[in-house]
Amino acid sequence: MNSLKNVGRNFNDEALVAEQGLYLSTQAIKAARRAFKGRKLFGNAITYVPHGTQTYAYDVRTGTSGARIDPKYPGPEVLDSVSHARATANINCLHKEFHVEHTDWMASQQNGENLSSANSDELAYQVALLEDNMLLKGTTIEGVVVNGLYNSAGNTEATNLGWGTAGNIVTSVNNAITLLEADHIYGPFNMVLNSAEAGAASVPFGSAGATYADWILRRINGYDSNNQIGKIYVTEAFDAGVGMMMKANPIKSEVEYVIADELQVELEPEGIRAGKGLFGRVFINSVPIIHNADVVCALTDIGGS
Repeated sequence: MNSLKNVGRNFNDEALVAEQGLYLSTQAIKAARRAFKGRKLFGNAITYVPHGTQTYAYDVRTGTSGARIDPKYPGPEVLDSVSHARATANINCLHKEFHVEHTDWMASQQNGENLSSANSDELAYQVALLEDNMLLKGTTIEGVVVNGLYNSAGNTEATNLGWGTAGNIVTSVNNAITLLEADHIYGPFNMVLNSAEAGAASVPFGSAGATYADWILRRINGYDSNNQIGKIYVTEAFDAGVGMMMKANPIKSEVEYVIADELQVELEPEGIRAGKGLFGRVFINSVPIIHNADVVCALTDIGGS
């Protein structure tokens, strides 16, 4: 599933004909879609807020105590209510800028050709890569922590179980599922790994030609051959030796990706002093919100043997 909407455009009509703007936008989408994993883990838990929104207010929920069973109706009352505390998150700007030479711009207009998308493609890729790191790991902006999935995990499997020893793969995956289920978080799950651990999981498991990766897929999908919702994602955002398991297809009361301005390319003509070229910016304004950290389990020590 691709969660990106159509890339927005803010092109000056004097700078680019519509076809050129559409071409750059289309190419930017292609660059931003390259194998990134963060949005896939949020699934449908994406909220679009009005353009220009700077902060997002949400409720931090505190659960209730357990219910009661009595021999007959009605039993003693067990009054309780969910507690909501209001919190706000800053919507951050992920961006990168570029320049189009005056001669390239003029040539494209005179010849009716598309502008080269090399700059906007590369910048869209870099902005999407930064977005992926923010969603997967979280980040710190001017001393303020932005919680991604890994750095806000409510569960941690910290046992030294290096996946270089194949049997440790089974143990660590089972341990992570046990932690999640203890918080009433049930599969299917997604698994996120560095390429080193993904490689370790590619070794044979048993004598039927399957690999440990095949076993992981079966395990995180509850051994249901008709259920392939849970997947293994490989990302360079994670260092070797760490991984993450989380509920597949989370709902917005668990995690939420808030987007004020979807990935877009802006262009404007530069003045004479700047060379009469085009100034360009690729950006997205967004923030991840982790409402229920228990849906995520960090595996912190799975490197080596």
